Amino acid sequence: MQFSIRRPKLPSSETHPEESMYKRLGVSAWLNHLNELGQVEEEYKLRKAIFFGGIDVSIRGEVWPFLLRYYSHESTSEEREALRLQKRKEYSEIQQKRLSMTPEEHRAFWRNVQFTVDKDVVRTDRNNQFFRGEDNPNVESMRRILLNYAVYNPAVGYSQGMSDLVAPILAEVLDESDTFWCFVGLMQNTIFVSSPRDEDMEKQLEEWTWETAPKCALRVGSLPGHGAAASVLPRPGTTLCLTLDHTTASGTVRSGRNWQRQLYLRELLRLTHVRFYQHLVSLGEDGLQMLFCHRWLLLCFKREFPEAEALRIWEACWAHYQTDYFHLFICVAIVAIYGDDVIEQQLATDQMLLHFGNLAMHMNGELVLRKARSLLYQFRLLPRIPCSLHDLCKLCGSGMWDSGSMPAVECTGHHPGSESCPYGGTVEMPSPKSLREGKKGPKTPQDGFGFRR
Repeated sequence: MQFSIRRPKLPSSETHPEESMYKRLGVSAWLNHLNELGQVEEEYKLRKAIFFGGIDVSIRGEVWPFLLRYYSHESTSEEREALRLQKRKEYSEIQQKRLSMTPEEHRAFWRNVQFTVDKDVVRTDRNNQFFRGEDNPNVESMRRILLNYAVYNPAVGYSQGMSDLVAPILAEVLDESDTFWCFVGLMQNTIFVSSPRDEDMEKQLEEWTWETAPKCALRVGSLPGHGAAASVLPRPGTTLCLTLDHTTASGTVRSGRNWQRQLYLRELLRLTHVRFYQHLVSLGEDGLQMLFCHRWLLLCFKREFPEAEALRIWEACWAHYQTDYFHLFICVAIVAIYGDDVIEQQLATDQMLLHFGNLAMHMNGELVLRKARSLLYQFRLLPRIPCSLHDLCKLCGSGMWDSGSMPAVECTGHHPGSESCPYGGTVEMPSPKSLREGKKGPKTPQDGFGFRR
């Protein structure tokens, strides 16, 4: 295996046609979106501007609470101040509940939650001036937020990696209570750090249960690469299955929800990068687990790019412009730009994991963003989509398609317990021409679709 870092470029002909039309959202542009009562006007245009241009550092602390749904866009300045007072009181009550645990409850909480939190916060973002130095009160503030969140939401508790998500929010929002509720919004209301809410996907996953599937525990932050060590040690011949471990007050819990998101990502790769997808298929089930992108999704690309670029990616995802799953297009963009070596060298699963792990902090985040936006644009122009991706752009209000460009839906034929496609998809019958081409064995295209304007 040979490792090299390429410096690719994205031709202007393959960028989103609106790519250069938006600048970073600054103070003046932000104020223009607020009326005299402090309500956000033209929310869709604001989200679009953030999607393309990002947010100036000076106003992130004011804008992020809207993106994370702590504040509603319809709220007035006066209503937001009242909300802050109410939420500060609620936060104090949550903290008091944690501090008033019985000795037995505290021992269980320390063993299952606090021990891990205490270990994580002292090594999170310590290069950031905001958290630098011994006895830094901001580190203690981050610690309280995470401990209190485990009390507020005991079903989720604490997962290693949550500190990586809280730290940047605290460094921008500054207030502990406001940061806590922004983090609550992040965990509850954005699919960026959770699984697609698709009931049909749940049905497709019924056959994949943690009781029946072979297991390989993969803890957050354990992937090879930047600041992490390898701890994925399956038995020879074992099929790798991804498990997400998180600690709650009652102990460690495993979740298989990540399978849903993997299905979307697999389908996107099949459509956009046929050669890479076929390489995954050739590796069998191990390849289709796509372990190389586990850390990308779980830590929201924070370990893959310098902080400034990672936060730009966060903002583009939080904008929920045309899709709630833009983070999956980010994954596909990384593969499209930096995955050629995987195909050319026919890398095995563990080598592929090492390849992408070694790319951490060496990839161009702005280039990846531009590529992801172009992929989203291309996807929107597809005349047909598989029913497995029907809901990919459903949750963000009006969604990706207007009435004039709604694509036809093709049924993939995988609907356990259902005789017909729940999305009304049709099965396309092969034409005589395609049958003749099939006998000849047509060449496989490098990409699933070409760029169109």
